[in-house]
Order: sequence, then structure tokens, then C-alpha cells
Amino acid sequence: MNSIVIYQSSTGFTRRYAEWIAEELGCRALSAKEMSPADLAGCDSVIFGGWVMGGGIMGYDKVKDKARGRLIVFAVGASMDCEETRRTISEANHLGDTPFFYFPGGMKNDELSFPVRLMLKQIKKSIAKKPEKSPQDLHMEKVLGSNIDLSEREYIKPLVALANGEI
Repeated sequence: MNSIVIYQSSTGFTRRYAEWIAEELGCRALSAKEMSPADLAGCDSVIFGGWVMGGGIMGYDKVKDKARGRLIVFAVGASMDCEETRRTISEANHLGDTPFFYFPGGMKNDELSFPVRLMLKQIKKSIAKKPEKSPQDLHMEKVLGSNIDLSEREYIKPLVALANGEI
């Protein structure tokens, strides 16, 4: 099977997952900025990964209509990996039946732009004011504004198995 992994990464977590996936599948990983239509031509399978902001998978709109073969999507963010996170992201991006995976990435606060850091600071303040906090709130309160790496190669195993036709 001829596959390619396309990704959009801001602080490197999504790129790391894309490279791990490409290594396991024996294919190329390209950033969405480097991708051309010729790169997708003849691919049976396109795996796209983007980082999450406000529920949106960054770069997904650039790839979804260009993929000619089977499309598998993964998103990387600082949220906990749970059913609610996966459902919210899937619905926000109108993924429908498209196979979708969520991988915890992390936070590199020092590498984010000033407007993004400011927005995340406001979100953290909002969470801090909540009288009752969910497990996700507690997780985000810890992660926002920090430098933390939650990525693990183990998370890609189900996606790789699907891409290889094992499940």
C-alpha cells in the first residue's frame, strides 16, 4: 500500500507523531507547507495529523479535499485523551466516518505566539474560577502555561494497525 503522512505542527509534537507513524508504515512524512498535489497522487492512503486549537484540527481543511485515497486523521493536543475529547474534536471538524485518533502532545509555552499565550492564560484563569472542576479542568489547569511533553510512541499503535489493514 502506498501511504503518505501529512502534518501541520506548531511546536513539534504533531511532527514527532507524524514521523513515528511514517517510520512504522515505511512511508514519507511531509509538512502541509511542503505538500504538493503531486505528493498525494497515487497514494492509496493519506494520514493527516494536525494540532488542536479551540477544537479545530489545524491544517485539516487544506488536506481533506485533496486526499484521493483513504483518509485517516489524527489530532494532537494538550487535552486528556478521553471519549469526550475525541467526540468533541471529531464533531467540530465534521469527520463523520473518517477514522480519527487523538494523541496527547503537550505544551511548549515558550514557543507559542504572544496572542496564543495570552488566550491560554485567560482560559487557565477561567478554569481556576470554577467552583467544581472536572478531571479535564484539573488536567488543563496543570498543563496550560507550562512546558510539558505528554507524547508517547505507544499511542500510534492503533492508527498504524488500521493503516496496515490489521483492524
